[in-house]
Amino acid sequence: ASTDEIVILCPAQEGAIKQAKDEFECEPEWDTNKIIVVFVDADNNGSYNVANDALLRVIEDIPATDSLSYSGNETSLRFNTSGRITT
Repeated sequence: ASTDEIVILCPAQEGAIKQAKDEFECEPEWDTNKIIVVFVDADNNGSYNVANDALLRVIEDIPATDSLSYSGNETSLRFNTSGRITT
């Protein structure tokens, strides 16, 4: 909100992150994709592209003994420029 940009929080494939891919899309299943990413979506397309977007945080590899669930139908949680969730 302080930079007036859209921020996305979503699950991502482990391979795309560990191989430092220049682009990746949010995965639809929160419980099977155990890496969560947070990025500024400067081009407002819902996916990460290193040329336009800023990767803010990678929450890696949630242990198998823990669970992660999301009951909504969205592949990502989207925060608008005022910091409010819009998903």
